[in-house]
Amino acid sequence: MKPIFLVIDYKFALTRCEISTRSGRLKWKPEKRFNYGEFPSMPVIYVNAYQLWFIYNEVRCCEAFRRRFCAYIKSLKKFIVIKIEPAKRESLDYYWGHMTSQTIWECIELDYIMSWMSTLGGAFSALGDYKLESAEIAGKISIHQLKLAMRIGDPSTIARCKLYLSISLMQKNHFKAARALIIDQYRFALSQKESNRTLVNMCLGIWSKLRYMRHMRKTGKTLMDFVKVPPPSEPLPIPQRKSIAG
Repeated sequence: MKPIFLVIDYKFALTRCEISTRSGRLKWKPEKRFNYGEFPSMPVIYVNAYQLWFIYNEVRCCEAFRRRFCAYIKSLKKFIVIKIEPAKRESLDYYWGHMTSQTIWECIELDYIMSWMSTLGGAFSALGDYKLESAEIAGKISIHQLKLAMRIGDPSTIARCKLYLSISLMQKNHFKAARALIIDQYRFALSQKESNRTLVNMCLGIWSKLRYMRHMRKTGKTLMDFVKVPPPSEPLPIPQRKSIAG
C-alpha cells in the first residue's frame, strides 16, 4: 500500500495525496470530508503554504527524505492530516517580481519594434508592385516580424505576419505558396471561438489581390492598361513669376 496523507486548505477543502516511494510522484485527488470520519483521531500537522511547498519539493527531489517520510506514515497506520494555516508574515517573492517586470518590458519593446517594422514593411510592400527589389525587402521584413510574433506568442499576430509574407510571395510570382498561406490563415481565423473579423477581412482582401495579380500575369496587362486618361485639350498655362519691385 502506498503512503497516503490528507491536505486541508484555507477553505477546508480536502485533498488526498498518494506518494510513490520509488519515483517520488505525488498523485492528488479531491475527496469529501465525511469519507474519513473524525479528524481528531488522526495526527494533524499544522503548516503554512510555504512550508508545504518545501515538503512537496523534498518529497519529489530527495530520496532519503522521501523514504523516511513514507516509513513514518506507514508506522502510524493512520492517515496524516496536513492542515494549511495562513502564514504569520507574508514574504515577497522578489525573484518572481523581477521576472514579471522583465517580461512586461520585453513585451512593450517587442510591440514597439513590431509597429516600426509594420510601417517600414508596408512602404516596401507598396513599392513591391512595381519593383522586385522592394518586394524582396518586404519579404525579409515580414520574416523578421514573424520571428518577433512567435516570440510574443500571439496567434493573431503570427497569422497577420504570414499574410504580409504572402503579399511578398505573390509580388515575386510565387502564387502557389502565397495561396497556401492565405488559405491556412483563413481557416485559422474561422476556427477561433471568437471570430476575428479583422483577420478574416485581411484574408479576403489579400485573396482578391492574389486573383487580380494572377489575372494580370496571364493577360500580360497592368492596371494602367484599364485606365483611359484623355489627353488635355489645351496645354496647361505656365505660371509667370511676378517681380518683387512691381
